[in-house]
Amino acid sequence: MRPIYETEADRVAERQIITKMMPHWRFEDALKLPIGYGVDFALIRDEDVVGFAEIKARNLVFGFGDGYYLALQKVIRAREIMAASGIGCRLVVRFSDGKVRWCNIGDYTPSRIIPHGRRQQRDRYDTEPCVVYPWSKFREVQP
Repeated sequence: MRPIYETEADRVAERQIITKMMPHWRFEDALKLPIGYGVDFALIRDEDVVGFAEIKARNLVFGFGDGYYLALQKVIRAREIMAASGIGCRLVVRFSDGKVRWCNIGDYTPSRIIPHGRRQQRDRYDTEPCVVYPWSKFREVQP
């Protein structure tokens, strides 16, 4: 089994980002999901799950390169959840400019899947197939 690299700082950043989304998407709570789900949160309104979200805080300039790279495994898991539940899943990213942008994971059929990973690998799985989400798919969250 692969080690978990998520830190407490990562969890704090995720919580800040998902909290920012609450008034925009009108949900009341965000349930942090176990790692096996492959996405970070279930979004709750009136005691029902109304959405799922994968949250990222990245030191990345929005618009740099050809798009945002998301691990194919994350996309597969998100689409499995969507197929099983009939509920959408969104990718939400806070970029280096501090702005939060999002896109629907399932609304895009990849035109490119590339190998991508960390420059300084932590383990042999740090390079993996990634779906390239074009910048045009992202919507900016207004303050």
